[in-house]
Amino acid sequence: MTHLPLSTCVVLAIVALVPAQITAIPQASFVSPVVLDFETPPAGLITSMDPYFTNAGLDSVSIVNAPGLHTVGSDTLSSGFMGQALCSVGNTLAIVAPSGPMDDHTAGAGWSFRLASGTWATQFGCLVVDQINHLMAVETWCNGVMRDQFTFTMTSATGGFPNPFLAYEDLRGFDEVRFQNVTTAGGWGVDNFTLGNIQAGVCPPLDFQQNSANCSHDYNGAMGNGALPAQLSVNSGMVLTSTLTGVGQFWECAVALGPALGRSIQPPFLTTPTQVVNLDYPAIVFYLNGALIGAPLAPTPAAFPGNVSLAFVAPIVPSPITLTQQCIVFDIGSPDGFWLSQATELTLN
Repeated sequence: MTHLPLSTCVVLAIVALVPAQITAIPQASFVSPVVLDFETPPAGLITSMDPYFTNAGLDSVSIVNAPGLHTVGSDTLSSGFMGQALCSVGNTLAIVAPSGPMDDHTAGAGWSFRLASGTWATQFGCLVVDQINHLMAVETWCNGVMRDQFTFTMTSATGGFPNPFLAYEDLRGFDEVRFQNVTTAGGWGVDNFTLGNIQAGVCPPLDFQQNSANCSHDYNGAMGNGALPAQLSVNSGMVLTSTLTGVGQFWECAVALGPALGRSIQPPFLTTPTQVVNLDYPAIVFYLNGALIGAPLAPTPAAFPGNVSLAFVAPIVPSPITLTQQCIVFDIGSPDGFWLSQATELTLN
């Protein structure tokens, strides 16, 4: 690991705050909804690719994120007044009848609903049963990368028992949706899972590359999303910390004059179906690591992922100037042979 620490570091930054892309919608606004009420299958264990799921247009349903359970079979479906629900029994997917036994999930665990290959959607919802006073999160994913996340606390303020139906829309599209309890262990399940506005094809690619566990770069923690790049405005003399993490063999970062450019105006050779270069390619002024000569993310034999951290002071400029930086990690495990980070627009004042 290469790390250049600052003995004294005062990080001052203006971080662009991007509103959540997942928005609550009225349940009645679902377009051609497909509903899983979990009443047809008999109570008992069910496989992740059971025909009940695949016939409804799903590829699979699974337990995700810390699937190890707090206590197996220590709870019952006490709020199952709606009927059967999707729960976990013995750390395995199960259809549970009212008052039936179920597991307590570890904090952070939840459910993944993956759409069938070649389809995507913009609307989803469900009933969270047998749980209140938990911080909950819903996430949309596309091509294995999280697009958006929305968190809320399920309390009496949002309806109490019975919990209200949760209906959401993400117009950027998704091919997987996840429900999770974020910080507290407890038994809970999902009922009346609903998908709406299902489309054929692949979910639309984002205009701007997002960070992922495979390749992530930021300045002072500034983050963008698929609709906007990360944006940071600093005055001369302020400390900037550039942090790169990733999974792969070698890395490079390029810096170009001008703002980041969206996929819609980039030439095709700068895009793949799932990634996009957001630099103005002809305007690249320098490479941080020798013009793709590359260097290991971490010294051999250190294990990946590796980290590269560089701190420096913003220079004095005669007039405001905008630069855009984006990083790449080369990895033989990537379908493209590499992973891209988000692009960061850095304005020096």
